[in-house]
Amino acid sequence: MLKKYFYYFIILLASLYNFGCKETTKEVKYLLESVPNSSLAAEVLKFKEGNNPMLYNVINDSLVLVENWSGKPFYLELFNLNRNSLVTKFVRRGNGPNEFLSCYVSFKSNTNQLHVFDIVKRQGAIYNIDSLLKYGDQYHPPKFNVPSFIGNDIATLDTSTILIFNKYYVTNKQYSNNVFPIFSYNIEADKTDFEFMSENIKFFTHNVTDGFIAVHPTDDIIWLIYQDENRIEIYNKTLELIKALIGPKEFNPEYEIREGDGIEVSYKVRTRTYWGCFYNTNHIYILYFGECSGFQKQPVNLLKFTWDGTPIQRFELDRNLYTVYVDPEEKYVYGTEYIQGDLPKLIKYKIEPW
Repeated sequence: MLKKYFYYFIILLASLYNFGCKETTKEVKYLLESVPNSSLAAEVLKFKEGNNPMLYNVINDSLVLVENWSGKPFYLELFNLNRNSLVTKFVRRGNGPNEFLSCYVSFKSNTNQLHVFDIVKRQGAIYNIDSLLKYGDQYHPPKFNVPSFIGNDIATLDTSTILIFNKYYVTNKQYSNNVFPIFSYNIEADKTDFEFMSENIKFFTHNVTDGFIAVHPTDDIIWLIYQDENRIEIYNKTLELIKALIGPKEFNPEYEIREGDGIEVSYKVRTRTYWGCFYNTNHIYILYFGECSGFQKQPVNLLKFTWDGTPIQRFELDRNLYTVYVDPEEKYVYGTEYIQGDLPKLIKYKIEPW
Protein backbone atom coordinates (compact mmCIF):
# COMPACT_ATOMS: atom_id res chain seq x y z
CA MET A 1 0.00 0.00 0.00
CA LEU A 2 2.85 2.39 0.88
CA LYS A 3 4.57 1.58 -2.41
CA LYS A 4 1.32 2.39 -4.21
CA TYR A 5 1.01 5.81 -2.55
CA PHE A 6 4.70 6.47 -3.08
CA TYR A 7 4.25 5.72 -6.79
CA TYR A 8 1.33 8.17 -7.03
CA PHE A 9 3.39 10.77 -5.18
CA ILE A 10 6.26 10.42 -7.68
CA ILE A 11 3.81 10.74 -10.60
CA LEU A 12 2.34 13.88 -9.03
CA LEU A 13 5.79 15.45 -8.59
CA ALA A 14 6.71 14.62 -12.19
CA SER A 15 3.47 16.14 -13.45
CA LEU A 16 4.03 19.33 -11.47
CA TYR A 17 7.60 19.54 -12.73
CA ASN A 18 6.55 19.07 -16.36
CA PHE A 19 3.75 21.59 -15.98
CA GLY A 20 6.14 24.12 -14.49
CA CYS A 21 8.67 23.57 -17.25
CA LYS A 22 6.05 24.02 -19.93
CA GLU A 23 4.82 27.21 -18.35
CA THR A 24 8.29 28.74 -18.18
CA THR A 25 9.33 27.71 -21.70
CA LYS A 26 6.18 29.04 -23.35
CA GLU A 27 7.13 32.71 -22.94
CA VAL A 28 9.72 34.12 -25.34
CA LYS A 29 10.90 37.72 -25.12
CA TYR A 30 12.13 39.79 -28.05
CA LEU A 31 13.29 43.40 -28.42
CA LEU A 32 12.43 45.87 -31.16
CA GLU A 33 16.08 46.85 -31.58
CA SER A 34 17.14 43.24 -32.17
CA VAL A 35 15.00 42.89 -35.31
CA PRO A 36 16.77 43.84 -38.59
CA ASN A 37 15.19 47.04 -39.81
CA SER A 38 14.86 49.33 -42.82
CA SER A 39 13.11 52.67 -43.31
CA LEU A 40 10.44 53.04 -45.97
CA ALA A 41 9.12 56.16 -47.68
CA ALA A 42 5.45 56.31 -48.59
CA GLU A 43 3.86 56.79 -51.96
CA VAL A 44 0.47 58.49 -51.62
CA LEU A 45 -1.92 57.04 -54.19
CA LYS A 46 -4.37 59.38 -55.88
CA PHE A 47 -7.49 57.75 -54.60
CA LYS A 48 -10.24 60.08 -53.45
CA GLU A 49 -13.36 58.03 -53.99
CA GLY A 50 -15.90 57.01 -51.38
CA ASN A 51 -18.79 58.54 -49.53
CA ASN A 52 -17.21 60.03 -46.39
CA PRO A 53 -14.41 57.40 -46.27
CA MET A 54 -13.01 56.14 -42.99
CA LEU A 55 -10.66 53.31 -44.05
CA TYR A 56 -9.26 51.70 -47.18
CA ASN A 57 -8.50 47.99 -47.54
CA VAL A 58 -6.78 46.68 -50.66
CA ILE A 59 -8.16 43.30 -51.74
CA ASN A 60 -6.32 40.81 -53.93
CA ASP A 61 -4.12 43.49 -55.56
CA SER A 62 -6.89 44.87 -57.77
CA LEU A 63 -9.68 46.22 -55.56
CA VAL A 64 -10.04 48.86 -52.86
CA LEU A 65 -12.66 48.35 -50.17
CA VAL A 66 -13.81 51.70 -48.79
CA GLU A 67 -15.38 51.76 -45.33
CA ASN A 68 -17.62 54.80 -44.89
CA TRP A 69 -18.35 56.52 -41.61
CA SER A 70 -22.10 56.89 -41.77
CA GLY A 71 -23.35 54.15 -44.08
CA LYS A 72 -25.69 56.44 -45.99
CA PRO A 73 -26.95 54.45 -47.70
CA PHE A 74 -24.11 51.88 -47.84
CA TYR A 75 -21.33 51.21 -45.37
CA LEU A 76 -19.02 49.62 -47.94
CA GLU A 77 -17.97 50.46 -51.49
CA LEU A 78 -15.69 48.46 -53.77
CA PHE A 79 -13.49 50.24 -56.32
CA ASN A 80 -11.12 49.13 -59.05
CA LEU A 81 -7.65 50.07 -57.79
CA ASN A 82 -6.12 50.81 -61.19
CA ARG A 83 -9.05 52.64 -62.81
CA ASN A 84 -10.30 54.32 -59.63
CA SER A 85 -13.83 53.39 -60.67
CA LEU A 86 -16.77 52.12 -58.61
CA VAL A 87 -17.46 48.39 -58.86
CA THR A 88 -20.31 48.00 -56.38
CA LYS A 89 -21.81 49.23 -53.11
CA PHE A 90 -22.98 46.85 -50.41
CA VAL A 91 -23.93 46.47 -46.73
CA ARG A 92 -26.85 48.87 -46.71
CA ARG A 93 -27.59 50.75 -43.50
CA GLY A 94 -30.97 49.95 -41.95
CA ASN A 95 -32.97 47.64 -39.76
CA GLY A 96 -34.25 45.33 -42.48
CA PRO A 97 -33.36 41.63 -42.77
CA ASN A 98 -30.47 42.28 -45.20
CA GLU A 99 -29.33 45.53 -43.60
CA PHE A 100 -26.82 46.53 -40.92
CA LEU A 101 -26.84 49.12 -38.12
CA SER A 102 -23.05 49.05 -37.73
CA CYS A 103 -20.26 47.60 -39.81
CA TYR A 104 -16.93 46.02 -38.86
CA VAL A 105 -14.76 44.44 -41.56
CA SER A 106 -12.05 41.78 -41.33
CA PHE A 107 -9.84 40.98 -44.33
CA LYS A 108 -6.41 39.68 -43.30
CA SER A 109 -5.29 37.34 -46.06
CA ASN A 110 -5.48 36.91 -49.83
CA THR A 111 -8.57 34.73 -49.79
CA ASN A 112 -11.92 35.00 -51.48
CA GLN A 113 -13.71 35.82 -48.21
CA LEU A 114 -14.59 39.06 -46.52
CA HIS A 115 -15.91 38.99 -42.94
CA VAL A 116 -18.45 41.65 -41.96
CA PHE A 117 -20.22 41.91 -38.61
CA ASP A 118 -22.71 44.22 -36.90
CA ILE A 119 -22.23 44.69 -33.14
CA VAL A 120 -25.58 46.49 -32.78
CA LYS A 121 -27.74 43.75 -34.31
CA ARG A 122 -25.18 41.12 -33.21
CA GLN A 123 -25.02 39.49 -36.61
CA GLY A 124 -22.25 38.63 -39.03
CA ALA A 125 -21.87 37.49 -42.62
CA ILE A 126 -19.11 36.06 -44.80
CA TYR A 127 -19.05 37.62 -48.26
CA ASN A 128 -17.68 35.64 -51.18
CA ILE A 129 -15.82 38.23 -53.25
CA ASP A 130 -16.54 36.54 -56.60
CA SER A 131 -20.26 36.47 -55.79
CA LEU A 132 -20.09 40.09 -54.68
CA LEU A 133 -18.51 41.13 -57.98
CA LYS A 134 -21.13 39.19 -59.92
CA TYR A 135 -24.30 40.22 -58.08
CA GLY A 136 -23.36 43.52 -56.41
CA ASP A 137 -25.79 44.88 -53.83
CA GLN A 138 -28.24 42.09 -54.67
CA TYR A 139 -25.92 39.55 -53.07
CA HIS A 140 -26.90 38.76 -49.49
CA PRO A 141 -24.95 35.92 -47.84
CA PRO A 142 -26.59 34.14 -44.90
CA LYS A 143 -26.11 35.79 -41.52
CA PHE A 144 -25.03 34.22 -38.26
CA ASN A 145 -25.22 35.47 -34.67
CA VAL A 146 -22.30 37.07 -32.84
CA PRO A 147 -22.03 37.61 -29.05
CA SER A 148 -22.04 40.95 -27.27
CA PHE A 149 -18.47 40.37 -26.08
CA ILE A 150 -17.00 40.29 -29.59
CA GLY A 151 -13.93 42.47 -30.17
CA ASN A 152 -12.71 44.26 -33.29
CA ASP A 153 -11.99 41.11 -35.24
CA ILE A 154 -13.50 37.84 -36.41
CA ALA A 155 -11.97 34.76 -38.03
CA THR A 156 -13.01 31.37 -39.35
CA LEU A 157 -11.34 28.16 -38.26
CA ASP A 158 -13.20 26.10 -40.86
CA THR A 159 -16.41 26.38 -42.89
CA SER A 160 -18.61 26.36 -39.81
CA THR A 161 -16.47 27.50 -36.85
CA ILE A 162 -16.11 31.15 -35.91
CA LEU A 163 -13.31 32.49 -33.67
CA ILE A 164 -13.54 35.81 -31.84
CA PHE A 165 -11.57 37.59 -29.15
CA ASN A 166 -13.45 37.35 -25.85
CA LYS A 167 -13.60 40.86 -24.38
CA TYR A 168 -14.37 39.44 -20.95
CA TYR A 169 -10.79 38.15 -20.90
CA VAL A 170 -7.92 40.21 -19.52
CA THR A 171 -4.36 39.01 -18.88
CA ASN A 172 -4.18 40.77 -15.50
CA LYS A 173 -5.13 38.08 -12.96
CA GLN A 174 -6.38 40.65 -10.47
CA TYR A 175 -9.35 41.32 -12.76
CA SER A 176 -9.81 37.82 -14.10
CA ASN A 177 -13.26 36.63 -15.14
CA ASN A 178 -11.99 33.04 -15.48
CA VAL A 179 -12.70 32.86 -19.21
CA PHE A 180 -10.59 31.88 -22.23
CA PRO A 181 -9.31 34.64 -24.57
CA ILE A 182 -10.54 32.94 -27.76
CA PHE A 183 -14.22 32.09 -28.03
CA SER A 184 -15.24 29.59 -30.73
CA TYR A 185 -18.67 28.47 -31.83
CA ASN A 186 -20.45 26.71 -34.67
CA ILE A 187 -22.50 28.99 -36.94
CA GLU A 188 -24.49 26.06 -38.28
CA ALA A 189 -25.90 25.22 -34.85
CA ASP A 190 -29.57 26.12 -34.42
CA LYS A 191 -28.86 28.27 -31.38
CA THR A 192 -25.73 29.29 -29.54
CA ASP A 193 -26.16 30.45 -25.96
CA PHE A 194 -23.90 33.47 -25.55
CA GLU A 195 -25.52 34.89 -22.44
CA PHE A 196 -24.32 32.14 -20.11
CA MET A 197 -20.93 33.82 -20.07
CA SER A 198 -22.27 37.28 -19.21
CA GLU A 199 -24.22 35.93 -16.25
CA ASN A 200 -21.08 34.96 -14.31
CA ILE A 201 -18.89 37.95 -15.16
CA LYS A 202 -17.49 39.97 -12.24
CA PHE A 203 -15.45 42.61 -14.10
CA PHE A 204 -16.46 44.58 -17.18
CA THR A 205 -13.20 44.57 -19.16
CA HIS A 206 -14.31 45.64 -22.64
CA ASN A 207 -12.34 48.91 -22.42
CA VAL A 208 -8.99 47.34 -21.63
CA THR A 209 -8.75 44.29 -23.84
CA ASP A 210 -9.11 43.32 -27.48
CA GLY A 211 -7.14 41.53 -30.15
CA PHE A 212 -6.77 40.19 -33.67
CA ILE A 213 -6.87 36.54 -34.68
CA ALA A 214 -4.86 35.02 -37.54
CA VAL A 215 -5.49 31.43 -38.65
CA HIS A 216 -2.83 29.80 -40.82
CA PRO A 217 -4.38 28.80 -44.18
CA THR A 218 -3.14 25.20 -43.97
CA ASP A 219 -1.01 24.53 -40.88
CA ASP A 220 -2.05 23.91 -37.27
CA ILE A 221 -1.39 27.48 -36.05
CA ILE A 222 -3.50 30.32 -34.65
CA TRP A 223 -2.14 33.70 -33.58
CA LEU A 224 -3.81 35.94 -31.01
CA ILE A 225 -2.43 39.49 -31.17
CA TYR A 226 -3.28 41.76 -28.23
CA GLN A 227 -3.94 45.35 -29.28
CA ASP A 228 -3.40 46.86 -25.81
CA GLU A 229 -0.41 44.86 -24.56
CA ASN A 230 3.03 43.80 -25.76
CA ARG A 231 1.87 40.22 -26.11
CA ILE A 232 1.20 37.72 -28.88
CA GLU A 233 -0.01 34.17 -28.20
CA ILE A 234 0.42 31.22 -30.55
CA TYR A 235 -2.01 28.29 -30.32
CA ASN A 236 -2.67 25.12 -32.23
CA LYS A 237 -6.12 24.64 -33.73
CA THR A 238 -7.37 22.81 -30.65
CA LEU A 239 -6.63 26.10 -28.82
CA GLU A 240 -3.71 24.77 -26.81
CA LEU A 241 -1.18 27.52 -26.04
CA ILE A 242 2.16 26.77 -27.69
CA LYS A 243 4.12 29.99 -27.19
CA ALA A 244 3.71 33.59 -26.00
CA LEU A 245 5.82 36.37 -27.51
CA ILE A 246 6.55 39.16 -25.03
CA GLY A 247 7.82 42.39 -26.51
CA PRO A 248 9.11 44.22 -28.31
CA LYS A 249 9.28 46.52 -25.27
CA GLU A 250 8.72 46.18 -21.54
CA PHE A 251 5.24 47.41 -20.79
CA ASN A 252 3.00 47.16 -17.73
CA PRO A 253 -0.30 49.02 -18.19
CA GLU A 254 -1.91 50.59 -15.14
CA TYR A 255 -5.59 49.96 -14.46
CA GLU A 256 -8.25 51.69 -12.42
CA ILE A 257 -11.68 50.65 -11.21
CA ARG A 258 -14.93 52.51 -11.79
CA GLU A 259 -17.95 51.24 -9.94
CA GLY A 260 -21.51 51.84 -11.09
CA ASP A 261 -23.92 49.17 -12.28
CA GLY A 262 -20.92 46.84 -12.17
CA ILE A 263 -17.15 46.89 -11.71
CA GLU A 264 -15.61 48.49 -14.79
CA VAL A 265 -11.88 48.14 -15.46
CA SER A 266 -10.24 51.06 -17.33
CA TYR A 267 -6.75 52.23 -18.21
CA LYS A 268 -5.28 55.14 -16.31
CA VAL A 269 -3.71 56.09 -19.65
CA ARG A 270 -5.20 54.69 -22.84
CA THR A 271 -2.68 52.66 -24.83
CA ARG A 272 -2.41 51.01 -28.23
CA THR A 273 0.38 48.58 -29.07
CA TYR A 274 -0.25 46.08 -31.89
CA TRP A 275 -2.88 47.01 -34.43
CA GLY A 276 -3.97 44.96 -37.43
CA CYS A 277 -2.26 42.17 -39.31
CA PHE A 278 -2.02 40.55 -42.73
CA TYR A 279 -0.64 37.13 -43.55
CA ASN A 280 0.08 34.43 -46.11
CA THR A 281 1.28 30.84 -45.74
CA ASN A 282 4.87 31.93 -45.00
CA HIS A 283 4.72 35.15 -42.99
CA ILE A 284 2.54 37.33 -40.83
CA TYR A 285 2.85 41.14 -40.84
CA ILE A 286 1.71 43.22 -37.84
CA LEU A 287 1.53 46.98 -37.30
CA TYR A 288 3.15 48.05 -34.04
CA PHE A 289 2.24 51.47 -32.62
CA GLY A 290 4.57 51.35 -29.64
CA GLU A 291 2.33 51.99 -26.64
CA CYS A 292 0.85 55.17 -28.02
CA SER A 293 -2.27 56.81 -26.67
CA GLY A 294 -5.06 56.44 -29.21
CA PHE A 295 -4.20 57.01 -32.87
CA GLN A 296 -2.19 60.20 -32.87
CA LYS A 297 -0.13 61.05 -35.92
CA GLN A 298 3.19 59.23 -35.63
CA PRO A 299 5.35 56.76 -37.59
CA VAL A 300 4.75 53.09 -36.87
CA ASN A 301 6.65 49.85 -37.32
CA LEU A 302 5.55 46.98 -39.54
CA LEU A 303 6.88 43.73 -38.06
CA LYS A 304 7.36 40.60 -40.16
CA PHE A 305 7.28 37.18 -38.45
CA THR A 306 7.48 33.57 -39.42
CA TRP A 307 4.50 31.58 -38.14
CA ASP A 308 6.62 29.90 -35.44
CA GLY A 309 7.00 33.32 -33.81
CA THR A 310 10.42 34.41 -35.10
CA PRO A 311 10.62 38.17 -35.83
CA ILE A 312 12.71 38.44 -39.01
CA GLN A 313 12.25 41.99 -40.28
CA ARG A 314 11.09 45.43 -39.16
CA PHE A 315 10.00 48.20 -41.47
CA GLU A 316 10.00 51.74 -40.09
CA LEU A 317 7.10 53.48 -41.83
CA ASP A 318 6.94 57.25 -42.19
CA ARG A 319 3.13 57.32 -41.99
CA ASN A 320 0.60 56.42 -39.31
CA LEU A 321 -0.93 53.36 -40.96
CA TYR A 322 -4.18 51.99 -39.60
CA THR A 323 -4.72 49.08 -42.02
CA VAL A 324 -2.22 46.82 -43.78
CA TYR A 325 -2.27 44.69 -46.92
CA VAL A 326 0.70 42.80 -48.42
CA ASP A 327 0.68 41.57 -52.02
CA PRO A 328 1.17 37.82 -52.66
CA GLU A 329 4.80 38.28 -53.76
CA GLU A 330 5.52 40.39 -50.65
CA LYS A 331 6.91 43.29 -52.67
CA TYR A 332 4.37 45.95 -51.75
CA VAL A 333 2.48 47.09 -48.68
CA TYR A 334 -0.75 49.11 -48.84
CA GLY A 335 -2.55 50.77 -45.97
CA THR A 336 -4.68 53.63 -44.70
CA GLU A 337 -3.00 56.67 -43.23
CA TYR A 338 -5.29 57.91 -40.49
CA ILE A 339 -5.36 61.69 -40.12
CA GLN A 340 -7.58 63.03 -37.37
CA GLY A 341 -9.94 65.70 -38.69
CA ASP A 342 -9.04 65.00 -42.33
CA LEU A 343 -9.77 62.40 -45.01
CA PRO A 344 -7.66 59.24 -44.88
CA LYS A 345 -5.00 58.58 -47.52
CA LEU A 346 -4.28 55.36 -49.39
CA ILE A 347 -0.57 54.61 -48.93
CA LYS A 348 1.79 52.28 -50.81
CA TYR A 349 5.28 51.10 -49.84
CA LYS A 350 7.79 49.04 -51.76
CA ILE A 351 9.51 46.51 -49.51
CA GLU A 352 12.60 44.38 -49.90
CA PRO A 353 13.06 41.03 -48.11
CA TRP A 354 15.93 40.86 -45.67
